[in-house]
Amino acid sequence: MDNRSSQSKLIQRIDILRQKGFGSYRQANYSKAKHYYTQAIYQIEARLSTTVGDEDRIKRDGILCDIYLAMCQIYIRQDKYAKAIDYIEKSNTIALKLQNKIRKARCLDRKGEIAILRSQYSQALKDCNYSLQIKLNVYGNNGDDNLDIAESYYYLSIIYCHQHQYDRSQSYCQKALDIRIKLLHENYIDVIESYLMKAKIFLLGMKTDEALSIYRKYISNGLVVRGITNDYIIARIYHGLGLINACRSNYVEAMAMHEKSLNIRLKLFGDNHSHVADSYHSMGIAYYYQSKYAAAVSMHEKSLNIRLKLFGDNHPDVADSYENIGIVYYRQSKYAEAVSMYEKSLNIRLKLSGDNHPDVADSYENIGIAYRHQSKYAEAVSIHEKSLNIRLKLFGDNHPQVADSHDSIGNVYDDQSKFTEAVSMHEKSLNIRLKLFGDNHQKVADSYENIGVAYYHQSKYAEAVSMHGKSLNIRLKLFGGYHPQVADSYDSIGNVYGDQSKFAEAVSMHKKSLNIRLKLFGDNHPDIADSYHNMGIAYQYQSKFAEAVLIHEKSLNIRLKLFGDNHQKVADSYENIGIVYRHQSKYAEAVSMYEKSLNIRLKLFGDNHPHAADSYENIGVAYRHQSKYAEAVSMYEKSLNIRLKLFGDNHPQVADSYHSMGIAYRHQSKFAEAVSMHEKSLNIRLKLFGDNHPQVADSYQNIGIVYDDQSKYAEAVLMYKKSLNIRLKLFGDNHQKVANSYQIIGVAYYHQSKYDQALQAFQKSVNIYINLFGENYAELVHCYIMIAAIYEKQGKHDDAAAIRHKSNEISNGQQQNDNRDEESASDSQQQNDDSEVYNTLEISQDQQGDNNSFNTLSSSHDNQSQQSNTEDEPKDDSDHNQ
Repeated sequence: MDNRSSQSKLIQRIDILRQKGFGSYRQANYSKAKHYYTQAIYQIEARLSTTVGDEDRIKRDGILCDIYLAMCQIYIRQDKYAKAIDYIEKSNTIALKLQNKIRKARCLDRKGEIAILRSQYSQALKDCNYSLQIKLNVYGNNGDDNLDIAESYYYLSIIYCHQHQYDRSQSYCQKALDIRIKLLHENYIDVIESYLMKAKIFLLGMKTDEALSIYRKYISNGLVVRGITNDYIIARIYHGLGLINACRSNYVEAMAMHEKSLNIRLKLFGDNHSHVADSYHSMGIAYYYQSKYAAAVSMHEKSLNIRLKLFGDNHPDVADSYENIGIVYYRQSKYAEAVSMYEKSLNIRLKLSGDNHPDVADSYENIGIAYRHQSKYAEAVSIHEKSLNIRLKLFGDNHPQVADSHDSIGNVYDDQSKFTEAVSMHEKSLNIRLKLFGDNHQKVADSYENIGVAYYHQSKYAEAVSMHGKSLNIRLKLFGGYHPQVADSYDSIGNVYGDQSKFAEAVSMHKKSLNIRLKLFGDNHPDIADSYHNMGIAYQYQSKFAEAVLIHEKSLNIRLKLFGDNHQKVADSYENIGIVYRHQSKYAEAVSMYEKSLNIRLKLFGDNHPHAADSYENIGVAYRHQSKYAEAVSMYEKSLNIRLKLFGDNHPQVADSYHSMGIAYRHQSKFAEAVSMHEKSLNIRLKLFGDNHPQVADSYQNIGIVYDDQSKYAEAVLMYKKSLNIRLKLFGDNHQKVANSYQIIGVAYYHQSKYDQALQAFQKSVNIYINLFGENYAELVHCYIMIAAIYEKQGKHDDAAAIRHKSNEISNGQQQNDNRDEESASDSQQQNDDSEVYNTLEISQDQQGDNNSFNTLSSSHDNQSQQSNTEDEPKDDSDHNQ
């Protein structure tokens, strides 16, 4: 009897040790918890004899079973999964011996938890569902008031979240939360974990407001509230706040939260732990969004090294690290290195998950994006279609990631000038997003932005402004006035206005964008450089060349600081400064800038790349303006050969090359060759764009100029009028290109001695120029010279003198035009041709620089051609292991 009494007391003392261990575990003091549990196990194994009575034996074995499971949980927290599994087996053996179904179910929960951490979601689902069925059978109608069942719901929520089934995940999470709130106090660890899981699901669904409202329960003045003492949970709260702040572009606050989380985790777990790796991973993403690429790579490499030590080569988290390093390389225009990282990630995912898995689809998506920026369009479409097919199999037609795939394919088509196909893809994406998210959602705004870009590239400016306006309105509702994507919308609208010659409106939009970015990011950020870049182009279109150079140099200096000497954006800046110098007739300086741009592009992309072709084209333009026609043709041919290799016969840039060669041949008086080149260019443009397109109008005008040079004035006027009619349809009465058409028609009528018709055409041109640019616009000089010549022919000598006086007043205020002031009326046609070249081919070159200013993240995750900040940035898995 005394022995039984002492055994019972010992069992009580052992249970007290178990409870102390549990308390220490709840405080995240794992070494102390392990100490208590180890003492309890020793007492059971060394001091409790096997001759105890049945009742005490059952108590003893039950306590030992629970302690083994508790030890398992500690080892799970410490990423020691092999030891954790050993304790699960020990616990399960006792549970089976006791025929205790609930303890058996708890063992299944622990197995499921380890399977989740190893990304073995099918196995985890099997274990957790089996556990839930056991519990429901045991507890019956009392299931809604049972913490064991709440735990099963909680793990099912995590599994479905990882499988991207967010609605189902949220449903199970809410069930777990409802039970726990009913039975436990608000600051109990299980309740907090349910709330944090709920916030994570909101965050993955891009519902940042809802996620933040949950975290605010636990935060006061940036610190976790006093009632929470578990450092593991406190670190999770700071980490989640870091993710939310990053999603809201509050990167300084995001880093502060991540650093707090990291410091706690280092104290809890030491240097080599999965949660420490997660903190480095998230800090790398925050640095990436601040364009601190060296710091981002450093963080991701720290995370990668820990994960390799813990998990070996083939693990989902290792794949994520490779992918995120690839994303940073991609943003640095290191596309080969990016693809290498993406392929490492893909190979791991294929080994672990097989062909049909969301992460495999993500890898294909990112590789496709990199191929697109390498101008490997066929490969890009092929790889995006692989991604799309996986997503369709897994998720069906209406899913966010299916929409992302349609968008990515649309972006490739847009780069290939397959605008109809591009719009079709973007509209598929839009329709899915509208079904899933309703009218006011970030992704819906992204779709409108991408459709706007495609319309912009087709010169459908009204439609483009409409789409960008829809996108802007959604973003203003969601984010307020100061957000990166709001700035992107203003920039996109500004670019459209620029092409419509609405320069005041364009500059206004770009300034709005710049002010937002300066407030968000400070002086040195890629988006600030992009804003300066776009404003520089707008000033250039207004012939404000000094302001344009100043603004482009601001953009260049930021890019040099951020990216170093060899980066695509730095090359773009040199190119755009060169374009302005060329407009100022500073041809040597222009060539110097173009060559700097070319050398960077050759280093980055090699000989056969669209950007290299652009550089050769621009150098050719500068040579032509120096009357170095043979050198110009040589440059144009280099550009043409690259474009033919990359794009085939029917592509806008191939048409541009023929166009440029036509102009050079004309200056060499090789009129037959000139017409042949312009007709090649025209035929491509008609195939691609149809009858009514700005570049079709440009081709008709340039063919007219060649006829004009041959004194075939009737044929010239016919071509000019075709060009004018297209421009009137596209742009209306008040546009720079319409003014240009009237001006050059006036020249042809003058050569035919049709002075009244010539005067009427020139006066229309003058009215448009004054309306657009004011009375001191440089091009007015050429119009006034021609009008004065007409008055002289008509014997109106006083009127001629008055007009020449106006011309001289403008010339005296426009030093960059001094070399033109002495041109005679007979040279006016030549001047108009040069003006036309600025307004056609080379505007397309300027615009190419402009297009590169939109580089942003779609959360399928980018924006590039004139890109919305959503187009198709690679996925960054920023919420992985939240």
